[in-house]
Amino acid sequence: MLAFEAANRLTFVHATSGRFDLDLSLKELETLIEPTPLRTHRNWLVQSVHVRELRRCSDGCVLFVAGGSAPGIEVPVATAYLREVRETLLVGTVGLRTRAPRPDSPWDPEHVSSLCDNDERTVAATA
Repeated sequence: MLAFEAANRLTFVHATSGRFDLDLSLKELETLIEPTPLRTHRNWLVQSVHVRELRRCSDGCVLFVAGGSAPGIEVPVATAYLREVRETLLVGTVGLRTRAPRPDSPWDPEHVSSLCDNDERTVAATA
């Protein structure tokens, strides 16, 4: 299972073998599945082990999720979930260090929407 999507009062599971409908809500899936899927949007849950990259684009941010030889899918990341998604994906990565922003820096770490500007830079999801 790569991801779960809620659309038009239905819930779908996106798997390497295709897309199938479920008779459970995303809220129920969050409590049943271990490890708990990562919520990226009010309509999407993702299994973080299948995330290949976090990409910034003109509409915001998307995750590219893929498993095995199946083609991947792009999953939207809502601004409200972006900080949690990014922090979850960076757990266990090496070579990263945190530092206080410079006073003249345009990056405000408390302002999450600045992470999704209109450029096409990509942040690697895993080490």
